[in-house]
Amino acid sequence: MSAPRMNALELDPSRHSRLLCALAHESREHPLETKLLICRRRGVGREVLHALTLATGGWVGFTYNTPLQLASRLVADGLATEGFTRLDDLGQMALLDEAIDRALGDEEIERFQALAEGIGFRAAVRSSINDLRLAGVGTVALGKTPLEDAEKRDVLTRILHDYESLHDQRRLVDDARILRLAVSGLESGEIGIPDGLIYILPGLEQRGLVGQLLGILREHGALVLPVDPVFRTAPPSGLVAPAEAEPRGRLSFVLRPEEITQQSENPTIEIFAAASPADELREILRRCVSNSLPWDEVEIIATDPVIYGSTLDSLATHLEVQVTHAAGLPVWRTRTGRAVAGYLRWIQEDFPSEIPRALLQVGILSVHGDSEAAVGGARLARRLRSMRIGWGRQRYLKQIDWALQALKDPPPANADRSPEEIEAFRERGRLCLEGRRTLRDRVLGFVVRLCGSRA
Repeated sequence: MSAPRMNALELDPSRHSRLLCALAHESREHPLETKLLICRRRGVGREVLHALTLATGGWVGFTYNTPLQLASRLVADGLATEGFTRLDDLGQMALLDEAIDRALGDEEIERFQALAEGIGFRAAVRSSINDLRLAGVGTVALGKTPLEDAEKRDVLTRILHDYESLHDQRRLVDDARILRLAVSGLESGEIGIPDGLIYILPGLEQRGLVGQLLGILREHGALVLPVDPVFRTAPPSGLVAPAEAEPRGRLSFVLRPEEITQQSENPTIEIFAAASPADELREILRRCVSNSLPWDEVEIIATDPVIYGSTLDSLATHLEVQVTHAAGLPVWRTRTGRAVAGYLRWIQEDFPSEIPRALLQVGILSVHGDSEAAVGGARLARRLRSMRIGWGRQRYLKQIDWALQALKDPPPANADRSPEEIEAFRERGRLCLEGRRTLRDRVLGFVVRLCGSRA
C-alpha cells in the first residue's frame, strides 16, 4: 500500500498551467467551502475539474454552472411563485414563428411577405431576435437605431414587440428574460448572491445580459481565474480576461515558437500526414499506446468537432475506449436521429418514395409483420421501388392496396417451378404483404392523423 502524497494540492508551475495552479491554491486555502465555477459550457467546467483531479489527487466543494444556469437557479423560486412557464428551444422557435406571422400579416409589408415562408428567412430573423434580446436591446432602442434599411429595422422592431407581448400575455420566459430577471433582481437586492466562493473562467462574454450578470458577481467578490497568455497577442475586448501575466507555458508561444527561451520548457512537436480524419485519429491513438499515455491525459484539438468527433466516437466505440466530447455529438449521427430527420424530410418534400426506400435499404428502418419473421429491409426497398409510387400520400395508399391485392392472387402456372418453389414464392409474398400492411398502417396511418386532408 503506497504512502499518501504530501502537499498534493501544491502544483509545480513549470508543469501545470496557471489555471490549474490557481484552482489548486483555492482548493488548498478553502478546502471545505462551496466553490462555484462559471464557465461558457458545462463541458468546460467538467474537463477543468477533471484535470484538477488528475493533477492534485482530489478536491472537495467545487461545482460548475454556465451563466444561464446560474441565472435560472437565482430566479427559479420567483418564477414558480408567479406562475411563469419557461420555454425550451422548440417553444422559443414556435413563439418566434407566431410573432413573425403576426408582424408580417400587415398588407403594407409586401416586401417581406414573399420571404415569410422561407426557412432561411425565418432562421435569420429568429437568430437576430435572440441576439438582440441577449444583448439587452429592447424595442425602444431598436426603433431608434439608424440602420441603412429603415424598413428592415421597422419589421424587426415589430417582430420583437409582438414576441415580447406574447411572453407577457402567456406568462412565458425565455433565456434572455431569465438573464434579465436575474440581473435586475441582483441589482435591486431582491435576489442574493449565491453562497460560497465564485470563480469565473476567462473567455466568457462581458457584453449584453451575460456581461451584466458577471459584472455584478465581480463587484461582489467573484474572482477571474488566471490563464497562460498567448505571447504578443491581446485577448479579445469582448471577452472576460484576467490581469496581464508573463507567458511561461509552452502553449503561450504557440504563435511564436521562435521566442521560446531556454528557461521555458521546450515543446515536443511532431508533424505527420494522413489520408483522412479516421487515419489521423488512428495514428494519434497508436502514438498514445506506444508512449503508454493514459487516456485521461490525452486531449485532441481538431478543426471540425463534428467530423473528428463523430469519427473518434466510432473508433472509440469499436476499441472500447471511453471518450468525453467537449462539444457533444450531433443527434443525426444516431440511428434514431437519422430516422427522425428522414421522416420529417419525407413529409416536407411531399412523401417521395426514395426516402423511406433509402432508410429501409441501409437498415435504419425495419418492418415486422404479425409473425415472428422480419421482412428484410433491402427486399422491401426493392418491392417499394417496383411499385413506382413516386410521391404523394394518396399514391402510397393506392399502390400498396393494389400490391396487397395482387399478392393474394396465386402465381401464374409455370412448368419450370416445382410445388415447393411455388410455396416458397407464396411465403415470400405473404411476408411482404405483412410488411407492406405494417408500413401502411403504422407509418402512413400516423401521417394521416398528423396531416389530415392537407397532404
